[in-house]
Amino acid sequence: MKISDDVALFLSKRLSGSEGLLLNLESGGCTGFKANFEKIPISDTEGLSLADSAPVYWHPESAHLLSGALLTLKSELLGDILNLTVDKNLYEQCGCGSSFAPKKLGEEIE
Repeated sequence: MKISDDVALFLSKRLSGSEGLLLNLESGGCTGFKANFEKIPISDTEGLSLADSAPVYWHPESAHLLSGALLTLKSELLGDILNLTVDKNLYEQCGCGSSFAPKKLGEEIE
């Protein structure tokens, strides 16, 4: 998974040096998986995968689902929100963009 530069800046302003952001994939939505985000203490990140450019963590079991995804910011009326963007050539995505599923479930996405 890649993290956009604007997300790294967004998180640097909202997380203390001892906090990270956990991206949990949950079964749900119209298509298959939904991303939920949660602040966690860095001390609770043992065994989690870490992004290169920001303190964003995920469970290693989700890595194959997230390998073709990009974490971006989406502007809404009340401000910016985190948005998991996927390549439409590799993923199915519902019309509203809130859930996704790999087109070839079980295969590594590159």
